[in-house]
Amino acid sequence: MLKHIGMKLSTFPTLKKNTYPETLNDSITLVLDQVMNKSNNENHPQANEINSSKIFKMMDSYLKAYPKEGKAIVNKIGCIFDFNIKTSEVTPPNYFYRIDLKNGNGSIKEGPLDGADASFTLSDRTFVDMTTGKANPRMSVQKGLIKVKGNMSAMMKFNNSIFPRITEELLAMNTDDAILAYTQGTNQTSNSSLKETSNSSSKETSNSPKESMIVKLKQYDLKCGPIIENIMNQIEMSSVQKKLEKVNFIYQLDLLKSQGAKPISFTLDLKSKPPVGYFGSPTKFDTLFTLTDENFYNIMTGKLNPQTAFIQGKMKIKGSMAAAMKFTPNLFSYDSKI
Repeated sequence: MLKHIGMKLSTFPTLKKNTYPETLNDSITLVLDQVMNKSNNENHPQANEINSSKIFKMMDSYLKAYPKEGKAIVNKIGCIFDFNIKTSEVTPPNYFYRIDLKNGNGSIKEGPLDGADASFTLSDRTFVDMTTGKANPRMSVQKGLIKVKGNMSAMMKFNNSIFPRITEELLAMNTDDAILAYTQGTNQTSNSSLKETSNSSSKETSNSPKESMIVKLKQYDLKCGPIIENIMNQIEMSSVQKKLEKVNFIYQLDLLKSQGAKPISFTLDLKSKPPVGYFGSPTKFDTLFTLTDENFYNIMTGKLNPQTAFIQGKMKIKGSMAAAMKFTPNLFSYDSKI
């Protein structure tokens, strides 16, 4: 058509948006613009996709490709997170996603949906910075870049270490290539994690839980070690179990070998039937006690009153005070040698 008219494409000016064509040249330019725009949209359907959307798709592909890892994440996190994404800091949210790390092997869904443990409202840029490790979520909340609703303890569980690392290089790819590179790139890591888990499981099955606890107690070399060992022995006794049924709470003890030292976490799950004790943190506690190894020993042996320890700042309590009041030294009996 252009050849027939005797004109080249470059001779047509660009029309301003919403300008009505007044000449033949303007009419041809308008038609060409529409054709070229349609072609570009067909060839690049993801051109306008925000990076957050790409990240959620990569996360979703990971959970589907590696269900065992997904299940491990669910067991560790146990929360549902909703994300309301804005295209800029000043616009209202127009993209809604849910990361369900509470059910099944984990999943990603589009929203908006109800019933999340924590909900984040933030811009696309802030979400990218948060998931790629460029921004600290807590600092972003303090700066007003992220608005949070719901359970604060659940909010604190979301960080960029939950999923394999997402990089700017991945975000520079188109979505399909990014998903492929992400799932293939994490394949080796996932396989090695499975091997470690398998090896760890085989080692643990060779010892009973109590034997494993004793090994760890020796490694930690805690003064309260005999106290914990005694508790582990007694929670197996039916007479003690009946008494513990009235407590029915989950306690986490963060024991410090000295002030400022890294805590050694011990969990006493009295909701479990039968009760269980283990080193490590529970998915959710009712009460968290933070105190030194020596102060815990003194409390449990009657040398230090728990209320006095709390008032003097020797023991910090987080969570349910009602549950804390039920955890007393007389729940268990102790040998005078301890």
